[in-house]
Amino acid sequence: MKRKMVKRMALAAAGMAAISLTACGGTKGVSNAKGEEPIPASEAFGQEGVWFYSDSAAAKDEKVDSVMSFDGKGNVTTYKTDITYSNLQGLSEKEIVELAKEQDQTVFKTDMQDFAESAEKSKEKAEEEKEDLDSRMEEIQQALVDYPEEYETINADREDLQQEIDNYDELLVRIPQAAYQEPDAQPFTLKLETDQTGNNTASETLVYSCRSGLNADVSEADGDSWQPYRETEEEIELYPGLGVQEVYDMRFQGFGTLVLMTGEDHPGFSLDTPDARGVEVD
Repeated sequence: MKRKMVKRMALAAAGMAAISLTACGGTKGVSNAKGEEPIPASEAFGQEGVWFYSDSAAAKDEKVDSVMSFDGKGNVTTYKTDITYSNLQGLSEKEIVELAKEQDQTVFKTDMQDFAESAEKSKEKAEEEKEDLDSRMEEIQQALVDYPEEYETINADREDLQQEIDNYDELLVRIPQAAYQEPDAQPFTLKLETDQTGNNTASETLVYSCRSGLNADVSEADGDSWQPYRETEEEIELYPGLGVQEVYDMRFQGFGTLVLMTGEDHPGFSLDTPDARGVEVD
């Protein structure tokens, strides 16, 4: 069964300003912070921490699409997973990262299997269409003088289908050879947009590089040059208003559906102000 993919807006890598974010002071350990003032995004992501991204709020059966490990030096490593929030119960951050690494490899293998199945089905469909055209060619060859244009059209379609079949054959050779590569740390950026006054925050977005395990739709993949990985720039808009999300004895807080496991009396999180250090404004 195909894994449900998370939809995020892809950004062009060209022209993106890479702004390194480092911890801006505050309580040591963003997960166990205490106090009354919410922690702004630049400080939260500027510290070491393991965050979880999903389609909806944290819940026992909600799938964690990505585990994002921030290193406190302006970088994040993104792991794709098929776990749910209930699978995190009783695990330390180190154990969660190890689980995420295993999951990332498993997800890659599943993606490659799904991709191969799609290529097989597409090849079979192309072969069936070509067989139909072959039969049609035999029918009109006897009356070629009467239907020259139809003959040429069908023949051109047959040649296109044969190229498509050959391309799928190349893909089906390459896919099993695709080797898994563990993701590495990539720099991230916080982009902030102000309101009409220019003095207040209207929205804030986390922008980061992420390696996708599926390079092109199977119908668009070039069998001669296809590679399993591609680098993309992705973004997550930050929404700090969901409060504490409880799952069993775990507490999650963060920015919408991008959350961190937190302790008791955690002050929560907030968007940055336009004068925050290390944030790209407008």
